Amino acid sequence: MQVVICADVHLDGKNTVTKQEERDCFLRVIQKVQETQASLLLIAGDLFETDNVTEETLQFIKQAFSSIPDTYIFISPGNNDAVSPTSSYVQSEWPENVFIFTGALEAVELALPETGEKLRVYGTNYQNAQTIAKIFAPENFPELDPDYINILLMHGTPEPTLLNGCGFDFCALGHIHHYSGVVTLEKTAYAYPGACEGRGFNQDGGILVGTISKGACNLTFIEVATLQYRAVSLDVSSARSREEILQNILQHFTRTQDHYRLTLTGAPDLLVNFSLPQLKESLSKHYDHMQVRARFSRDAKQVQPLLSGELADYAVQEAAVAKETQDAELTRLALEYALSVCPGSQQTPEEVLSREEFPGYED
Repeated sequence: MQVVICADVHLDGKNTVTKQEERDCFLRVIQKVQETQASLLLIAGDLFETDNVTEETLQFIKQAFSSIPDTYIFISPGNNDAVSPTSSYVQSEWPENVFIFTGALEAVELALPETGEKLRVYGTNYQNAQTIAKIFAPENFPELDPDYINILLMHGTPEPTLLNGCGFDFCALGHIHHYSGVVTLEKTAYAYPGACEGRGFNQDGGILVGTISKGACNLTFIEVATLQYRAVSLDVSSARSREEILQNILQHFTRTQDHYRLTLTGAPDLLVNFSLPQLKESLSKHYDHMQVRARFSRDAKQVQPLLSGELADYAVQEAAVAKETQDAELTRLALEYALSVCPGSQQTPEEVLSREEFPGYED
């Protein structure tokens, strides 16, 4: 059985992309359903940012769902768009292929004529952690029929031990905005696909596409976001000039519209005329959002020829002390600071001490 799984779409949300880009992101989900001829589209909560959805957005989502009439669409409302008496999930008319879970735990039974597979999709309206624990407690949860493919769809963070005790063939979960990977337990498997369109460096979501069968799943993670937040590193040990460092960055990170937090690592040639402010200025011409820090490795004996007299001796001594105490970070800082006061250096001691953490944008 071919499936597409997404969560935390947050339509009409506060995002760094435009409303049209936000919708284009979801249309890429629909496109993947069409390409794979998926039998199921599972949406694990927070399809909308709020339960008070604008009419324009409501019509957009209904048209999107109507464009895949042969796909069963299941929605488990989340904490942001939980079902209420005034909710669009209750008040509005939805296409015939859409199933919305409005209670504590419900099951929808299907038979797929194209494969002959029988399945039950279980789902909930948003529940808090205490209610989830009660629902899935062994003494409360009904035994699953082994003749069916049993799938759980919900927005929340149930304990893996609870899921394992219930024995679903697969659990599609939402609420955590980063991809968990497909986690295989003894009696079940589960995954959080993350947010379709991330909002920070701790969010790296997308969708899951693939197959679920009795006791097995084969799912692939696919990015669909208009832009991504990427915390990345690059070893520039081989660089022999500041321009070469710049070219290495441009070569490795080609999606210039994404948000980057880049850490430069390695042990580049000590004679490289490196200036972090100048590198940032050059990068600003190519990337919309690029934050950079340098965490270079330095060897005390390599640094010593660049220094003189007591300063050279001090740097080597500090490195030796740090090595004995296994404080590699102290070694690096001491040597970087020493290099910053070398004749011809374009770094100041203040830059060395202040560049350790990324400034600005918070997760």
